[in-house]
Formats: sequence, structure tokens, C-alpha cells
Amino acid sequence: PLWVIQIASKYGHRILFTPPYWPEFQPIEKIWGQIKNEVARNRQEFKLAEAQILAIEAIKNISQERWCKTIAHVARFEEKWLINDAADEFLGVMPEMDDIDDMD
Repeated sequence: PLWVIQIASKYGHRILFTPPYWPEFQPIEKIWGQIKNEVARNRQEFKLAEAQILAIEAIKNISQERWCKTIAHVARFEEKWLINDAADEFLGVMPEMDDIDDMD
């Protein structure tokens, strides 16, 4: 939202939005993949109730360490993406901070 960009700009920050459809930038996507894999490995009856129980158990099995590793992995991906200028094309479509002030 525009107001978020304006507030960040006011305090000297720049908001970088992740490209659409790039799960590599979203730690929750990697965690969700692990949950789905665990449910798939343990399913026996192929019933919704079973899948729900297995999903809840899989969620409980995601440790703090797993979250930290996943977030670190995404951070490394972001760094490579920014350093290798892969972001240039995407970031080029973002409004410059000067243009945002004109949007009021």
C-alpha cells in the first residue's frame, strides 16, 4: 500500500516488494512444502479427517531451528538476487520515492 511506502520513505527506508509467484522469497512457502510432504508420506486412509490430523502434527513438528534455517536460506537467496542485478528489471517497475510524494 502507498501509505507504507510513504512512512518508510519518511524514515529513510525503501520498501522492496517481492516479485509475484516467486516462492523462493517467502519462507512460509518452504515450510508449507515440508508440511505437505510430511502429510503425504504419512497418509494411509486418504480421508480429510486424517489429512487434518497429520497436518496439525506436521505443523507441531516444525521447530524453531527449522524456521531459522529457512529464513536464513531465503535471506541468502535475496542477497544473491540483489547482488547479481537480477532485481534490476523487477525494481525498475517500482515508483521512485520522489514520484510517491507526487501521488498524494
